[in-house]
Amino acid sequence: MNMVSEGIGVDNKGRIWVLSYLEQPKNADPKSYLELEIYDNDGILLGEIPWTEGFIPNANCPHFFGDRMFFIDWSREMAVYEYKIVEK
Repeated sequence: MNMVSEGIGVDNKGRIWVLSYLEQPKNADPKSYLELEIYDNDGILLGEIPWTEGFIPNANCPHFFGDRMFFIDWSREMAVYEYKIVEK
């Protein structure tokens, strides 16, 4: 399977965050096949973050509010995960 985008969101600075499958899921551990890609508002890739969480977020993620990013896990339990975006 080619790389496929699962969820797309835009933060308060206009950056585009894309949750992508890197390969066909082979096991139940999403750490092995998901990553977050960050693009500027011109579509230039700023960076990639390996997915380190043990859940698969729903397709409508991520959501943003200020400097916070939220993911919803509907797969095993109803849970909302909140992350702070830290600038380097």
